[in-house]
Amino acid sequence: MKRFLIIFIAVLFLSPVLAHAKQYKIDLGIATTPNTFHYKAAEKFKNIVEKKSDGNIKVVIHRY
Repeated sequence: MKRFLIIFIAVLFLSPVLAHAKQYKIDLGIATTPNTFHYKAAEKFKNIVEKKSDGNIKVVIHRY
């Protein structure tokens, strides 16, 4: 019972720390139109980064 109580208290106090993940943002500038290979590669990069980071990294593509 003591072990359970200690684990419960530890989880209770650590859960806000573990649940708060830092968010990052990448601004990606590209000087091509959306129908080019370069733009499609930038979109693929965006999808992979956001998926692998579980949404903690957001990529915003800016067209110039």
